[in-house]
Amino acid sequence: MHRNNRLFSGSLVVAVMMLAGKWTGHADELQPGPLSFLQPSQNATVKPGDTVDLELSAPGMNEILVVGLEFAKTAPNDGANRFKVVYPVPLNAIGTIKLSAFGKNSSGKFVGPTDITLVVNLADAGNVVSLRTLTQLAVLKVGASEQMFVYGKYRDGVERDITATKFGTEYVVSPGRPADTEIIRVDPLGKITALNPGRTRLTVRHKDLATTVSRDVIVEK
Repeated sequence: MHRNNRLFSGSLVVAVMMLAGKWTGHADELQPGPLSFLQPSQNATVKPGDTVDLELSAPGMNEILVVGLEFAKTAPNDGANRFKVVYPVPLNAIGTIKLSAFGKNSSGKFVGPTDITLVVNLADAGNVVSLRTLTQLAVLKVGASEQMFVYGKYRDGVERDITATKFGTEYVVSPGRPADTEIIRVDPLGKITALNPGRTRLTVRHKDLATTVSRDVIVEK
């Protein structure tokens, strides 16, 4: 979802509600309001497969909606301006999870958002045992970009997105042809940018593995 607490246009709010499949109606503009997470604490640690009890305070709200990646759930007011939602942590979770909450008052106005971040602990998942890459990469034009996706299968049998270098993935670009020419550049999120015409090889590796995955890359004018 979004990254910060701020005002959002009505069209975006309606889109969020429609995508969530939970709320319908019209919102002229999302308003700030008294909406907060009571538990768990911000940056609480969770494990894949956990169920997390979310409790929110939202005075004056009839209903709240909590949304995240592939998750959307509503909850009614319990009579004391408290709202409870159970969040199942996905088995393929990695890094951090951000959940956003919205409220809806008696006049149908949308309030929020407020966010909470959960930190995923993969201590029980074991090491990465194999790599898989997904990209259309083959021939690029100078100035074009291509997103590389890297998935690692962990010892627990679950495949997770480890594209970002913060998860131990490394991108190594071999010397290009023509010599001494930087053909492509790869950023920490796996975005590949074509810089100059030529041919090179991109190797993807992970700190847990001796094996690598390589792809030849051609850049044309």
